[in-house]
Amino acid sequence: VAQTRALRGRLAEARRRAEVARMFVGRFSLAEEEEEVLARGKVCAEFLGALGRLEAIHAESGCLLRSKHQRAGLEVLEMAAARREDAYDKLYRYVQASCGRLDADAAEDEAQSALLREAICALRKRPVLLRYCAEEVGSSRRSVLVERFIAALTKGGPGGVPRPIEVHAHDPLRYINDMLAWIHQALASEQELMMRLFGGEKMAVAAPSPATPARNAADASPGGGGGRDGESA
Repeated sequence: VAQTRALRGRLAEARRRAEVARMFVGRFSLAEEEEEVLARGKVCAEFLGALGRLEAIHAESGCLLRSKHQRAGLEVLEMAAARREDAYDKLYRYVQASCGRLDADAAEDEAQSALLREAICALRKRPVLLRYCAEEVGSSRRSVLVERFIAALTKGGPGGVPRPIEVHAHDPLRYINDMLAWIHQALASEQELMMRLFGGEKMAVAAPSPATPARNAADASPGGGGGRDGESA
């Protein structure tokens, strides 16, 4: 009887330890499906979910470091950190490539746009990578707008409608008004596109050059050649 009780006690203890191990693995490791999604590297809803799971594991591993299980905590932290960096690198490349193909005037694919917005939202945990993507968007859109502005000046719209802006070059007032109207419309479209993607997120910008404050001060002074005099002209 005593031996039976001892065996039952050992069995209960083994089951308890197995349950603890199962809970530990479930809490501090990725599921097999999540591992496969991250390994494939194709950004999709499942990829973003696995990345969020990695973030949760990385955050929760701190409780192990504050306990007597520091070795396990360090191993979990190292695993999560390495896989997070690889996942964020793939996410950055996806966002960079997708932003480079953006067109404010093209028909929007709602599913792809939603995925891109979610990817950008996830990338906000890496502000430096997000800033690089924003710069990529700015560079790409700048080139597109310059080409379209030149086309509007010299060729006009599809089939010549509207007419090229340069046909009114003999009338300075209308010439300038048409150019400003085109720029106003283009900026409105670009602002809508940026708000749709980045949601008003403030990006870190480079520090201004030493000459910038002096120029701003001169523009703000009553005698400076600011915009008010230009408007009066």
